[in-house]
Amino acid sequence: MTASFVVLTEKSGFSSVSLPCGITAMIDRDKVTFAADKSGENSTDGTVFTYHGGTETFENALYRIVFSDKPIKKEEILPSKENIYNLSILREFDCDKINRSVTVRYKRDGDAYVYDGHTHKVKKMFTDAKLSEREKRLTPLVTDGDGIIWVPGFSTRDGMRATDPLEGHTLYVFCTKKQN
Repeated sequence: MTASFVVLTEKSGFSSVSLPCGITAMIDRDKVTFAADKSGENSTDGTVFTYHGGTETFENALYRIVFSDKPIKKEEILPSKENIYNLSILREFDCDKINRSVTVRYKRDGDAYVYDGHTHKVKKMFTDAKLSEREKRLTPLVTDGDGIIWVPGFSTRDGMRATDPLEGHTLYVFCTKKQN
């Protein structure tokens, strides 16, 4: 265990190491945190969360994402003192356009998706947004059988937004970024 912390402290910027019992230790500049390991290593495709219906929540050290088949009221999810406009994003997806199931995973080499009529590489999006290494590693990607649907803080894949959320089948996704 001592050797693990030596590895963490010898690197500059962000680094992490897996510890026994499914714990991950992370150091970002001068801050050390510990979390249950949810890296998706037990899944063959890297999936860390699968939406099964109703209202379900995915949460990691940076984000909380609520998936629901019913409209979501932001006020019920966020404490009333928080500024919901700076901390939250609501997306509405057309369920008829979702291929297979909705899942959450983390970035892989070569990830890209089409929005605003162009293909955007996730690595470049993260770099252009000046995300820290920790943010790059922990930003969840919402996916379906056809690939990435949405990355919090960025646009939705072309053709996925519900045109009229009150009609038809809509998946509501409410995302909040935690304040550290």
